[in-house]
Amino acid sequence: MYNNVSYRRFNVTGTTSSFSFSPNGLTVRLQPAITGWTGASIKRIEPAPGVDGQGFVGYKVTGPVNGVYHYEYAINNENLDRAIREFSVPLACGVEVTNVGFHAPLNHPGSSNDGTVSSAGYSNTPWAATQANNALTWSTDTFQQNPNANAIRWGTLYNFRFDSTQPPVEQQAVIGFYKTGEPITISVQVPSSPCAPLALTSAVSRKTHGSAGTYDVELPLSGAPGIESRNGPTLGNHTIVVTFTNDVVSGAASVVNGTGSVSGSPLFSGNTMTVQLTGVPNVQQVSVRLQGVTDSFSQSMPDTNIVMKALWGDTNGNSAVTAADVAQVKASSGQTVNASNFRNDITADGSINASDVGAVKSMGGASLP
Repeated sequence: MYNNVSYRRFNVTGTTSSFSFSPNGLTVRLQPAITGWTGASIKRIEPAPGVDGQGFVGYKVTGPVNGVYHYEYAINNENLDRAIREFSVPLACGVEVTNVGFHAPLNHPGSSNDGTVSSAGYSNTPWAATQANNALTWSTDTFQQNPNANAIRWGTLYNFRFDSTQPPVEQQAVIGFYKTGEPITISVQVPSSPCAPLALTSAVSRKTHGSAGTYDVELPLSGAPGIESRNGPTLGNHTIVVTFTNDVVSGAASVVNGTGSVSGSPLFSGNTMTVQLTGVPNVQQVSVRLQGVTDSFSQSMPDTNIVMKALWGDTNGNSAVTAADVAQVKASSGQTVNASNFRNDITADGSINASDVGAVKSMGGASLP
């Protein structure tokens, strides 16, 4: 199944109209010429051992030069009858490429009985390059579309290239075949991603306590829901602030469990999304669903629920308003509101006083599962 291929290196001198060739070294037997590519990594592909032949994929990344890396790939079909019609490299979020290129040797013009359909000769149409679905893909027609398409046939080598400001990492490229066979993957170097996958990192219920400042109640993303114990400054209104791994630019929110609604559209600033809730009654668990959240790299996150318990006066966050909560508020009465006692400012007016003590007492005995 393997040809006795060999190569010999020659030095080439001259201009575009006149060249001179001089041998450089001995003939390298039983190796294809692609293995002589200095500084490149060469990998063999054998999609159907014992049934079809083999090929080689080479790649080399140079740079950076002025912050730009050059990515060069070569595919050599040594003796694969199925031929090759597609090459695709993954591009993660935020990766931009320039100077996308393709090169293939010219096929001979058609001639009588040359083995091509209608003796038309094989096409010389360059492979189309498309960037979509997080990949850069070069391809030609399928065999069914054009039996004379410009596929990589026996004994030929095609080149693919582009530039990027991102340094290389190992990822899986895809090679698609022309006549038959499922695509295969092979590890090559591609540009690394400048961004992390879009994910939610935290959520809080935020309230402004008068001139004392703004304080957050954590809403855990898993496990027991966070408890919002404050009922001010406007009864039943809450501000949910969600933080993500990347800057976010769009998305929607809705109440999917419990009473209440989202007021207006979410606000986006950097990596945060702010959702205003209204009409949320006391002693209730409410779920807010984030939908279609998309970051500045066009990554979208699956719909995700943020869960919060509204239980005014539950200053110690144990899902019940008891004498312990009353005692906690009394003990801090008159203190300046700060990060350690803000939950005791039930009315969120910036002062811990008799009004807060009375608010907790009025809720005595209330609880949530």
